Amino acid sequence: MTRALDNLGVVHTIGGSIASSFAGEPRSTIDIDIVAAIEEHHVEALAAA
Repeated sequence: MTRALDNLGVVHTIGGSIASSFAGEPRSTIDIDIVAAIEEHHVEALAAA
């Protein structure tokens, strides 16, 4: 997902437990929280990715 967002130039960040784990505070998780500034012109390319 982050690769697709990067390729489209979409500004994004990852949060939640997965980000905490990468920062050195391990936490169990089964999901990833992503905040992305998706604009209408990104939708078709993102859906195809």
